[in-house]
Amino acid sequence: MQTVIGKIERQIDKLKRIPRYYGKDIVEQALDDQRQTQLQNLKIAHPEPYFGRLDFQEDGTGKVIPLYIGKVGVQDEEDNQLLVIDWRAPIQVCFIPLRDKVTEPLMNRRMGK
Repeated sequence: MQTVIGKIERQIDKLKRIPRYYGKDIVEQALDDQRQTQLQNLKIAHPEPYFGRLDFQEDGTGKVIPLYIGKVGVQDEEDNQLLVIDWRAPIQVCFIPLRDKVTEPLMNRRMGK
């Protein structure tokens, strides 16, 4: 976890050094918004980047890939690999074991049926 926290801290420091944009250029405004959103997400992730781990192993391979699940997604700046997967991402269904008889009524309620 300390490695991930260190990478998050470096990303936070880097984003804090970029001055805010207050001009009229729409592209620069959008980029500034993206940076601010990323900064906020990194601040959320900083104290505790993840709360769960899923070990993924593809059939026929001996390689196990750990997937860390957290409140927000965090990506490594150097190689763009996901360090932490947002718990709301589709992979999270592995952490919510629901039986078909429970899932069907739940889905109907969400769809307004």
